[in-house]
Amino acid sequence: MRRLGVLTAVAAIAMATLVVGLGVRGTAALFSDQETITASEATAGCFVNDAAAPTISASIVSKTTPYYGGFIKQGAAYYVYANISGAATRVTADVRPLTGGQYLAPLTAGSYSVGGVAYGWRTASLTAGSPLAEGAYTYSISAANAALQCRTASSTVTIDHTAPVPTDVDAGNGGVRAVEPDPGDSVIYTFSEPIDPETISSGWTGTARNVVVRIQDIGSTDDTLTIWNSTNTVQLPLGQVDLNANFAVTNTTFGASGTPSTMVASGNTITVTLGTLSSGEGRKGAKAEMVWTPSAGPTDAAGNASTTPIVTEGALSDADF
Repeated sequence: MRRLGVLTAVAAIAMATLVVGLGVRGTAALFSDQETITASEATAGCFVNDAAAPTISASIVSKTTPYYGGFIKQGAAYYVYANISGAATRVTADVRPLTGGQYLAPLTAGSYSVGGVAYGWRTASLTAGSPLAEGAYTYSISAANAALQCRTASSTVTIDHTAPVPTDVDAGNGGVRAVEPDPGDSVIYTFSEPIDPETISSGWTGTARNVVVRIQDIGSTDDTLTIWNSTNTVQLPLGQVDLNANFAVTNTTFGASGTPSTMVASGNTITVTLGTLSSGEGRKGAKAEMVWTPSAGPTDAAGNASTTPIVTEGALSDADF
């Protein structure tokens, strides 16, 4: 190839400047033979936005097994999601603040969901750096079309290292009889922050889900309560509650048949409401402080596993159920 003269070199630099002005991250490199390399779809990432480029309408970062998104922890696997309006041929994520050296990670078109919101693009699994200080981090999404018109938008994700802590357990009377477990009564589990419902039951979004409540008759002064899946075959990771009183004549289940028991997540709490008495027999108990032995299974939105302190009911000596 004929070597470029000074005027040609100047023209090459001017072309690179023009390409960048169109909103495409372009490069014009002069090698030993002074050939030029202009922008291509493979280098799509924007210095400026082009008015005709695709629009990034939404983006979120989430751990790879989410329901909740917007939070991750250091050293953990995560995805970047985006919604693009317009005919995008290449979408990339600049996540260098989260993963050092990871620049222009490509997103693939598909059908994805985080927190009940649908997304049309997602990266492959990425790994957050470690250490990363807690706080908000900014990343960006770039989208280009076949004409190399490009647009970039920034979003934030929160790095969270703090594990959720079980803080209280209580039982409420919503049934016919007081101080005796029956349909409509509830058990409320409280944490220091919201728990990702997916880590309590696969596919759970936090809305009402059918479960079975078991009360185990331990003796004349002490029974225990656990929560099981809707088929009464797998115990859910909500640990065990020592009722510290005799609330069952025999081993008792609520919601295994008839009206199911249900659980709902709201804020920092998970509330379980008793359904139909399916087997066994409840009885009038006594005022006592329930004691909750939690499970390590639940995590927060970032994926931090819950701690497992023994929790004594805050409303001391109240009438449960």
